[in-house]
Amino acid sequence: RKTNRVGVIPMLSGGCHPARRGIPRTEKSGRGAVCSGAGMHRIRQFIALTALTALEAVRRPICLLLTTTCVVVTAGLPLLLLHNMGEDGKLARDGGLAFHFVFGLLIAGYTAATSLSREIKSGTASAVLSKPVGKEVFFLSKFTGIALVILAFSLCATTATLLSERIAEKFVMTTQV
Repeated sequence: RKTNRVGVIPMLSGGCHPARRGIPRTEKSGRGAVCSGAGMHRIRQFIALTALTALEAVRRPICLLLTTTCVVVTAGLPLLLLHNMGEDGKLARDGGLAFHFVFGLLIAGYTAATSLSREIKSGTASAVLSKPVGKEVFFLSKFTGIALVILAFSLCATTATLLSERIAEKFVMTTQV
């Protein structure tokens, strides 16, 4: 810990705005004690790293391919169900949830495995960690970014499942023997 020129207010060396670092506190200006925004600075770092992680994961073609495949297969379930025994909606819902689970596991596993490994191979992780970014902020932002990608996938898959169930119940004509 450092103290400023007046020697009254302790100042932290990291996490402060660089333009205001080392300004002594005076009674007239009220400036000084510049590390009051350190918590806000960490939140901004967290949000930026989370957004970059989510954007990087969504840019991968496999993520879009798996999401599109899940939505298309789930939407086509009402047309593919032949032996329904009067439970069209339930079969479409159960099939949609099964696809949601399987494709969700594939997307989560792929994005979690490749997110950190590619950054370590390319040197991006060491470059980010050499800045005043803590390891806990870095790893929590990676986790949150991947969770946002999975949340976006879940929203698409849930919407497709609900529409598929509705279509199966209302619009698919089945003949009762």
